[in-house]
Amino acid sequence: MVYSSLPLILGMMLIVLQEHITTGFMPKTTYNRFKPCIIMGESQNKEVSEDGVYIVDSMPKPLPTKLRNSYFLLRHGQSWGNVAGVISSARALATSEKHSLTPLGYEQGKDSAADLLKLLELSQKEEKVADEKNAKSVYFYSSPFSRARQTALACLDGICDEVNNKKVQNLNIKIQKELVIEDGLMERYFGRLDDAEIHTYAYVRNSLLYL
Repeated sequence: MVYSSLPLILGMMLIVLQEHITTGFMPKTTYNRFKPCIIMGESQNKEVSEDGVYIVDSMPKPLPTKLRNSYFLLRHGQSWGNVAGVISSARALATSEKHSLTPLGYEQGKDSAADLLKLLELSQKEEKVADEKNAKSVYFYSSPFSRARQTALACLDGICDEVNNKKVQNLNIKIQKELVIEDGLMERYFGRLDDAEIHTYAYVRNSLLYL
């Protein structure tokens, strides 16, 4: 998902590093926004190598020091994969309901809506923005894995309850309720370790020591 003209990222970004952390938003405000259109426009005047790579002879112009988008990461709620204690990373999960949320996981996702609104309120105060005419938008981007999709939808359900909906109105923000599925947010695939017991993550960690 991203707060502003871009969204607030939901899903798999933190799963690998923080598999055992409870569900909750982790604020991350970024001031590094890519401008592909501008970069492409500037590159059109550059020389191109035989391999089709632009030859860069100078540094690009610096980005603005302050940009308007804020990003927040949300870990998925408890899944049946968590309960089983297994690695859940197969690409096939992108089109499956396997290892979806448990009832507790759904409630965790729903409860995260209040945390999100607190962070959005804090973000507004830090930016000292009070523009009643131009409401900011919040978008939800999710991994295609069911545990992430369902967490995003649960959070949206939480935002729609009476108390939180009033907060949304007071903050003058627009919640985009259509979930955006982003394949790039999928869990890393662990090959033969997929569906193995969770402790086999140690094989991956140990192998990285020898890279």
